[in-house]
Amino acid sequence: MKIVDVPKPDLVINIFKQCESGNIKQAIVEINSLLNDGYNAYDIVQIMSRVIGDNTQLEDEIKFDLLKEVSYFKTKVLDGLDSKASIYGFLGNITEPFLNKKLKGIK
Repeated sequence: MKIVDVPKPDLVINIFKQCESGNIKQAIVEINSLLNDGYNAYDIVQIMSRVIGDNTQLEDEIKFDLLKEVSYFKTKVLDGLDSKASIYGFLGNITEPFLNKKLKGIK
């Protein structure tokens, strides 16, 4: 069990990169690795929020959409909805802004 520890930002950035490329399966593998290392859903979502806020390369629209999803999921976690199924759904939700951006580029 980890005490007063959060995942390294690089690990979370890798999860975002997997979501950005639409590789949900690998993002799930990465999340499972963090969970197996003893981090809980709140630890993960807390560092995700910080990583998004500190990122200067994300477009403002995508950053806003990601922060909205992270904040919504954080409230669910605080309400006790931190099952793996909830986390996997959250990964799908944070993949959506990236896919929407790619779809806009197709038109």
